[in-house]
Amino acid sequence: NTTAAPSVFVSQGEYKNGKLDLKIINKTRSTSISVEGERTATETTNSEAINTSTSVSGSYSEFVSIEVGSVYDMGFRIKHDNDTVFDDLFIADGLWFIDTQEDNIQYETSPAILENVEEGTYPLERSIIASGSVTNDLNIYRTMRPNFGAVNLSDFNTLHFDLEGAQAIQVILIKESISEWEAQYKTSITTSGASNEIDIPLSRFSNGSGEAISLDDIQAVIFRIENGGEIEEVNLEISNLEFRNQEDTFSTEALATSSILVTPNPSKGDVNITWRSQAEGIHNAVFADINGRTIKEFRGLTSVGLNQIVIERNNLNTGIYFISIIEETGEIRNEKIVLVD
Repeated sequence: NTTAAPSVFVSQGEYKNGKLDLKIINKTRSTSISVEGERTATETTNSEAINTSTSVSGSYSEFVSIEVGSVYDMGFRIKHDNDTVFDDLFIADGLWFIDTQEDNIQYETSPAILENVEEGTYPLERSIIASGSVTNDLNIYRTMRPNFGAVNLSDFNTLHFDLEGAQAIQVILIKESISEWEAQYKTSITTSGASNEIDIPLSRFSNGSGEAISLDDIQAVIFRIENGGEIEEVNLEISNLEFRNQEDTFSTEALATSSILVTPNPSKGDVNITWRSQAEGIHNAVFADINGRTIKEFRGLTSVGLNQIVIERNNLNTGIYFISIIEETGEIRNEKIVLVD
């Protein structure tokens, strides 16, 4: 007995940003093919039927691009009118999910078809919203591929994402070649505003070894919120997560002569506070005016290496302000901030 082979089948292909890009072998020189199956748009939505068709040239071998919308996973078959044996395929993307001991954290993911995707970027589709309260740790994962498959990101130098909701988070890049959690590369960032566009140069990720991170085997990005047993409300959205190439205007050499760096200073707008830590733990920070009145208090994770706090200008008046950062080790850093018109 012999098994009949489909006369139209896929020899290679991938899903990217709402499209199936396929190389098909078309033995019967058909001029129309269809995609039938089931698609799950996100990790938290139900599957739905998909049935779409497209014209093809009739060549024996050609590349086609088929619009299918946002896809987390999808099982489908390639068909044409004269065939009785079909090429069945399955595709899946990396996964958004949360890891926590808490019972009162909810999350959902949303489709995010990116328009005008720029060359030289590596976008990770869909956004995640997490809400509730925690007393311990909350880890929000975005794996690069199904089953934690690794990706070579050596062509990129910046991690970009949009963050809705003021939050103190540690960002971790998981490398396949590193088995111990403590040895993974991390950095920390705390935001004060409701909406923030974050760009983190990948050179800022550190594991305390002094060795620059090698980006040839990245499995996942983790956004970690750690709490010391107190109840903390969480209400955030992470979207537009992607790896980019862009210039880093921050000079790490400036920290060689200062324990804390404020940029820009004086500032007409938002302010970035950066410091280098030798120990991982929890930090507390106080942003106050010249009269000592507290404007904003921060609590967040400290990573070995560079850490950052972003203070939004909003309606703050011109004048002199102060930032004080107290690490879990007891080390204290203070700096003056000048806001101007």
